[in-house]
Amino acid sequence: MVLGRLRLLITDFDGVIADTRRHFDSYFSEIIPGYDRLKTLNSVFDYGLWDGLQKHGVDISESNQRSRLLPKLCEHLVDANLIPESVQLFHKLRQERPHLPVYVLSANSTEVVQRLLVTNNLPVFTGVFEGDASADKSTRISSLVQQYRESACPNLKMREVAYIGDTVSDTFDADYANVMSIAVAWRGAFHDFDRIVDRGRAAVVFRTQDDLLNAVLAADT
Repeated sequence: MVLGRLRLLITDFDGVIADTRRHFDSYFSEIIPGYDRLKTLNSVFDYGLWDGLQKHGVDISESNQRSRLLPKLCEHLVDANLIPESVQLFHKLRQERPHLPVYVLSANSTEVVQRLLVTNNLPVFTGVFEGDASADKSTRISSLVQQYRESACPNLKMREVAYIGDTVSDTFDADYANVMSIAVAWRGAFHDFDRIVDRGRAAVVFRTQDDLLNAVLAADT
């Protein structure tokens, strides 16, 4: 698929760059009543982190409750590994398209994400954006786009922005934010290809890092 004009690329961290399924699995087993590893982990991310946890019996009705949960989640992620093929992908993308801004958007603390990127020799991103981590992802995508507009590109159009995610909920969040939804279903992703295609709203789904890289390089940047 031809991606068209691409002037800003935003990527998820967990499942796209970092292999953190087991970390979320460990954390969810502590906070979700009757946690079922085979079913619950996938179904939480059909809805997004906060809505998914609420649907599985976790009280996140107040933003301060969300703020209390996040530091505990970050504790589980400090020893996470990055996906080797994704490390290669973003290194190659920076080499081939140094002018294309690429931001990491994550509910994890900026400090934790930046430390993992530096530790794993991947300091190639334009920035790491946390925003209001208690807000839904579509709101944080929109906030990042607006900040980038104000600081660097006032005429940026939403259709010139793409978000890379690895779950059904990611595809809906990108769609709600009016940016292109790119889904990935490679090793380390939270959802597989069939689940994303059957339940999601992605414009395109890539199975490998090379396929995504080739598509971005072919885009008008």
